[in-house]
Amino acid sequence: MDDVTAAVRDATDGGAHCAVDTTGGSAVVSQAVGALRQRGTLALVGIGERAEFDVMTVLTKGVSIRGVIEGDAVPSEFIPRLIELHGQGRLPVERLITEFPFADIEAAARAASSGEVIKPVLTFG
Repeated sequence: MDDVTAAVRDATDGGAHCAVDTTGGSAVVSQAVGALRQRGTLALVGIGERAEFDVMTVLTKGVSIRGVIEGDAVPSEFIPRLIELHGQGRLPVERLITEFPFADIEAAARAASSGEVIKPVLTFG
């Protein structure tokens, strides 16, 4: 078990109920599967060529893995819930964002591709 998986399991008292992967990276998907508790769910949002994970972990823990496409949420319910979670400090989206001036668009793309940043945001002005 790697440090990220162990840290998530420790922070969630045995594993997360759900995890969301937006990277499409095989290593991240594998970590997410390992970080889930019994009957946890992994939502795959990112697109990668392939993902590798321990099938026995999925089977023995009863983990569900599902792909998520644009319209899977009901915006009138989901957006207020996200705002509520952010207000409670449970969804610190500002920690996910790294701003780049528009002139540095190539650097932003490289940083996102390498995993150096989670969500690059281009700014103007």
